[in-house]
Amino acid sequence: MAVIFCGCNSNHSGVIDGVITNANGEKLILEHLSAGTPVVVDTIALNESGKFSFKPQLETGGPDFFCLRIGNQSIPLAFDTLATPIHITADFKRFGSDYSVGDNELNALLKEAAQEGNRLRRSVLDANAAFNERKITNQVYYDSIATLVDNYKETMLKKYIYNDPSNPVAYYVLFESVRGLSIFDPYDAVDNRAFGAVATGWMHNYPNSPRVEILKKVTTEGQIIRKRDKMQAERSDSLNNIPVTVATNFEIVLTDIRDKEVALSSLIGNDHVVLLDFTAYYLQNSPAHNALLAKMYEKYESRGLRIYQVCLDPDENFWKVSASNVPWTSVREKDVLWDQNGNIQYARSAAIYNIQQIPMIYLIDRQGSVAARVETESKLEGEILKLLK
Repeated sequence: MAVIFCGCNSNHSGVIDGVITNANGEKLILEHLSAGTPVVVDTIALNESGKFSFKPQLETGGPDFFCLRIGNQSIPLAFDTLATPIHITADFKRFGSDYSVGDNELNALLKEAAQEGNRLRRSVLDANAAFNERKITNQVYYDSIATLVDNYKETMLKKYIYNDPSNPVAYYVLFESVRGLSIFDPYDAVDNRAFGAVATGWMHNYPNSPRVEILKKVTTEGQIIRKRDKMQAERSDSLNNIPVTVATNFEIVLTDIRDKEVALSSLIGNDHVVLLDFTAYYLQNSPAHNALLAKMYEKYESRGLRIYQVCLDPDENFWKVSASNVPWTSVREKDVLWDQNGNIQYARSAAIYNIQQIPMIYLIDRQGSVAARVETESKLEGEILKLLK
């Protein structure tokens, strides 16, 4: 599970041991839940006895987080400040769902919270399957996902976060994700208060933990962005004489390759026609698609054509390298939901424009209104010329 944790130097160790039955020959991996991506700490090949023991180095100043993994099954674990040993008993077939942590209260609570996340993942996969089999419509699918996430968040906030914000489980829950999609958003007003509560709790209980700085940074950045967006919205309301009529719900604000936020609305106006492109550089047809955009941009940039390209690539580095060669604005959507086959099922920005397949192009006219949806690339130039007249 991809969560935002911090890996730091430590000078004391913990113990994770136990027995995993029916796992002879399986590889047991211990991961440290570190900054951005879990880091493999150690690996053991299990034998018939199923016994294992790890003694990982722990962070100082506060709780630390690890994960036991066999294949795609995982068990999240947390060490308290006393480095209380963790004893695991599990069976290989139900490794990630039916395991025991003995009398370790912290990890019993973490297991409970993790199982809530697992139930959410299964429900999302069920919705994906129904959508892929055309049993439900796009709107029903999106509404189902939204309801599942809202119900999950309500439970997590009440049961784990606000009940005890300083508990390591509250920290863990805040950074949970489902198939790469973050559940709690620090830029959302309600969620930001949860981040603030946990940050305050950790500041009082674990002032020397490196995770305190992560919590403070995430919370503060979220507050700054929300304040900025509110000011921009108020400013937009007061400037009724400006001929930009893009509705608020059509706005997109994402980061470019320099990690600078760029709003779609920043390209609109000044007599520009904006080509809004949804794509992904990892697709096989991406080179041909970008070649077409480059041709259009070269021919009509001087007449006011601008391109705002939303990329749904899973690999940020690959996207940044590829996007560094284009002359237009390329931004990346991070909150993308994938199905079990690696297909894009949901992305926040794409959902706003009801994107069902990529690449897909919208054209926004000089007045700031969505004027055309271009599903056939052979018609793109003709549609652009209509708006440039």
